[in-house]
Amino acid sequence: MNIVKTRAIVLKEQNFRDSSKILTLYTQQFGKLKVLAKGVKSPKSRIAGNLQQFSLLEVVLYKKEQSDFHLLSQADLVDPLEKVYNDLQRLAYGSAVLELVNRLTAEDEPHPGLFALLTETLRALETVKEDKLPLQLWSFALKLSANLGYRPNLAGCTDCSRAEFKSDYLLFSPEKGGLICQECARQQEFYLKLSQRGWELMKKMLELNPHELECISTGKGRIREISEIISSLLEYHAHTRKNLNSLEFLEQLKC
Repeated sequence: MNIVKTRAIVLKEQNFRDSSKILTLYTQQFGKLKVLAKGVKSPKSRIAGNLQQFSLLEVVLYKKEQSDFHLLSQADLVDPLEKVYNDLQRLAYGSAVLELVNRLTAEDEPHPGLFALLTETLRALETVKEDKLPLQLWSFALKLSANLGYRPNLAGCTDCSRAEFKSDYLLFSPEKGGLICQECARQQEFYLKLSQRGWELMKKMLELNPHELECISTGKGRIREISEIISSLLEYHAHTRKNLNSLEFLEQLKC
């Protein structure tokens, strides 16, 4: 058993017995970990208030080798990210970000770049205008796919490398993970349509950091177009279903 210290974000929590919780953390050093937080449901617990979802923490863990659960020893609050937690719209999109990380990452596989991206994105969700929340989410999903090895080829045709497209729309192959020109398209294969403007936007979403995205203006139709492509890419390569529970909940509230 090793005593380790690392920064972490609370992805998920669940009750365990009468006084404890099991937390799913995304950590800077070790990736996703499940930890047992003993006694945190007790009124006397000194760290219970630090452990809500989204909180950025400095934690000390007893990390057990070849174990599904590690033991939380200490949790100091670095940033509560409470503006995400206390606003319904921001909560839904922030929860979708955490849901993607929880679904797509394996335990004990460190991705320091992903931890930094997750932290930056959650902080951006605190401050951006509400109409920019979807752009933040799908930009994160696109960068997440790249971080995990599914970076889509947006430079040109995946088959022939053609970089200029004269038609109003391009084709995107989730299976091949990139663009396909009209000449290389095969009738029996599945493609999604991607407009020229959607293509340009996706390239910017990969390049710009979360706070730089605030300068981009785009409509709901363009976001739907891009979200369908990113969801299909992740569904094919990461074997995850398209629908995000957090966004489904938000849609139900609008009805």
